[in-house]
Amino acid sequence: MACATTHKTSTTVQGPGVCCAALSTSGLTPAVGVRVAAVNSKGACIVCEIKASTSKKHPGALVFKRGLNHVIGSQVSCASASGGCCALVGA
Repeated sequence: MACATTHKTSTTVQGPGVCCAALSTSGLTPAVGVRVAAVNSKGACIVCEIKASTSKKHPGALVFKRGLNHVIGSQVSCASASGGCCALVGA
């Protein structure tokens, strides 16, 4: 599994989004429930969490969603609540 080669801001741009870049640097294997901290374009800390997509077009596909900033038992947390998401691409 690898990150998508483009991501959307107000338009589609080249390169991974902040969540994909953070996952790549962490060395973690993509799986539902994996959480990584990242920094958004405003310099704020965000938590990116991998979840199974509920879309009709790609049900069950792994996608990033903004995770809760503090989850009991998780070692990943942030003080900020802003962020975005990006999709993962199956290998």
